[in-house]
Amino acid sequence: MKSLEMDKGKARVSKKNSTGDKAKRMAEVLENSADAEEALLKRCSCFDLTGESGNAKEACMKIIDRRKQQYEDCVIDLRKNLEAAFTHRRNICKFDKNWQGEMETSGQEVADMLEKFVVRVSEEKGVIGFTDKEVNAKLAEIVELAFVDSEANPERLHSPFLLCQFDDKNLTCDDDKLGVSMKVRGAALRNLEKKADFNRDFWVYRQKYALREHSHVVNQLVKEMAGRMRSLRFFQQVQHLSDPNGCIECDAFENPRGGRVVSTVKSVAAKDAGVLSCCGHKSSLSVLKACAAREECVDGSCTVAVSSNDIVPASSLVSDGKDGGKWGAKLTAVVKKVGELVKQDDRVIVFVQFKDLKEKVSEALTIEGVKNVMVQGSFAQQIKALDFMQKDVLAKSDPRVLLLTMDDESSSGVNLTNANHAVFVHPLLASGMQQYKAYETQAIGRIQRYGQKKTCHVWRYLCEGTIDEEIFSQYGEQ
Repeated sequence: MKSLEMDKGKARVSKKNSTGDKAKRMAEVLENSADAEEALLKRCSCFDLTGESGNAKEACMKIIDRRKQQYEDCVIDLRKNLEAAFTHRRNICKFDKNWQGEMETSGQEVADMLEKFVVRVSEEKGVIGFTDKEVNAKLAEIVELAFVDSEANPERLHSPFLLCQFDDKNLTCDDDKLGVSMKVRGAALRNLEKKADFNRDFWVYRQKYALREHSHVVNQLVKEMAGRMRSLRFFQQVQHLSDPNGCIECDAFENPRGGRVVSTVKSVAAKDAGVLSCCGHKSSLSVLKACAAREECVDGSCTVAVSSNDIVPASSLVSDGKDGGKWGAKLTAVVKKVGELVKQDDRVIVFVQFKDLKEKVSEALTIEGVKNVMVQGSFAQQIKALDFMQKDVLAKSDPRVLLLTMDDESSSGVNLTNANHAVFVHPLLASGMQQYKAYETQAIGRIQRYGQKKTCHVWRYLCEGTIDEEIFSQYGEQ
């Protein structure tokens, strides 16, 4: 998720409706999250906020199906944008026959960034920063198909190049049709030429500049496609490795870098294998660790920088018989602990940073028979929700669990010393150490203040090897 450079703002304001639109795919993954970090943090607490999956295995299957669709959409989007680029360059060369292949930018000349991209693909360097043989092969296939598409419809004018072609902001083009005809384009150009300030050289320069800018869109889609492919590969391997009695084929039993032989084993028992979370390649744990020590992938064609933290042992993917059920391991553990505390006649404040996750926690508690209250609604409703926490003696039917957000100001200053347990479902996603400490101190201060008669307890829940640990080690342990 982090590798896709997702931007919630861009996803929200986008008005595109095409199936392969990147912003739409970003919004699907982000759901109601502001960024990738928030989305990941939520999934550490509950793997499926939609409630569509019955357990983690079903969620994994749904993720694989979703990743396949996202990958296919991205491929379609990339092919369409490359077709537009090839067609536009062909139109440019009608006015400047020697421009194709221009590598330098000087004065008012513009480099042919499309040609640079095609050369990189031919050299198997199409994805800057990370790639592998599977990505390279697919990228070469898309380039070839897009070029054929552009030759099949040489008259087609694609929407990204409308403004530079006509200088008319009111002109629109439907990409599902052949676009604006050569007759219409010719007439529009002649109208432009009639203007006293028309400069043909500058007009051609604008065409070239538009293609250069479009190359940035292509590069972003190429990077996204590589990320989608790696993500899909990873989840597919997770599914295979979760079978303790299975056997897997190693992705590379020798490493072509420098001719060094890493291993002569082509297959290994699943229990002795692992997968790299950064790219989805798999091998025996010993080979993975040896390559990670050199910051290399086991697949010699893969250029991803690997660390030991990227190694996911198959043993960590095999169920230990304790099914996390509908909620997942963490939320199941939280609900169990809160239920135990309530049975001891203690009162609990559960802190969750995000509204949708707080609702999911409340749902899980309610289904498991633990009555709880969320502070929300009008001021009067909020005060009523807090009444039970201020009672010295509760009726048997009264709830004993209050759900608050860590930065909730609605109950600030209210005496909640009848509660003596603070449960943090996840670490706080803060802008810095100062904000983290301020919110946490305020949260714990709800139970640890003058008038408290019981021992206060603070419970924190973290998922090992996830963004939970990353955030807590950065802020929580200081």
